Amino acid sequence: LAKNIIAFTILADGIPIIYQGQEHHFDGSSDPTNREALWPTLYATTTPLYQHISILNRLRRHAISQSQGQHSRTRSTVLYSDHSTLVVRKGDVLSVYSNAGESAVSRLAVGVVGGWAAREALVEIIGCTVRLMDSGGRFSAMVESGLPAVRFVSAQH
Repeated sequence: LAKNIIAFTILADGIPIIYQGQEHHFDGSSDPTNREALWPTLYATTTPLYQHISILNRLRRHAISQSQGQHSRTRSTVLYSDHSTLVVRKGDVLSVYSNAGESAVSRLAVGVVGGWAAREALVEIIGCTVRLMDSGGRFSAMVESGLPAVRFVSAQH
């Protein structure tokens, strides 16, 4: 769930806030653990959550840059939602979130219309895979192992 929460925090409308230690999966639940020291981690930049935050932050900066800042002013649009899945579009970023947890073994395919052109390329940011929109400008949003999927519309593929 942590990767979904972080992806939503960074990619949703507004200014993303990541708390110190979140990249190391600190507990932070109550005193005194809500002020865990960072130095025992040796400020590691190789943890899975640190890498996840880094990738998503680069995507956010890229989306803002590519749109001459318009991405920051564009409101998110919910394209699909059910009890465990949320599909959101913000500019050229399409995000699929799940609350099923990382141990989930099922896959869910949801056809959504995102308003993109037929055969337009969507690059999955975390796995670097490319999927094309179908002839009607739709695609299937896959939720695998409860992890978020983040796609960016690419003019080049």
